[in-house]
Amino acid sequence: MIGDPTPPTSPLPPDAKGVQAAIDVVHEYYAAINAKDFRKAYELWSGKGDASHQTFEEFRDGFANTASVRVDTSGEPGPIEGAAGSRYVAIPALIYAKTNDGKDQKFWGEYVLRRSVVDGSTEDQRAWRIYSATIKEQ
Repeated sequence: MIGDPTPPTSPLPPDAKGVQAAIDVVHEYYAAINAKDFRKAYELWSGKGDASHQTFEEFRDGFANTASVRVDTSGEPGPIEGAAGSRYVAIPALIYAKTNDGKDQKFWGEYVLRRSVVDGSTEDQRAWRIYSATIKEQ
């Protein structure tokens, strides 16, 4: 209707692009692990891997028995929340892995991703990075 003061609404929440970008990082993380590019996966953690609370070697060795892995992030992500110049979002994840000896494994949990929104932050600081994870085997 012409002159209608109600703006059209989008079916997506206002922060949908930000949430999708965070989800994409989780998929990029698992694609890197599946490709055995552990350095790339490690550096998707905040602080170029520091947020994993492991050295690179410990991180890499944690996947020594992993033949393949895939992730399902179709669960409902949390809202983007802000705190002290940062944005955070929780992304639920269901992870399917196969070990080198053919055993199927299933994990469930969530990743919290963080990005900086402070003026003067670097491009890397403004990108979504894995801040923490709570993942348990089912």
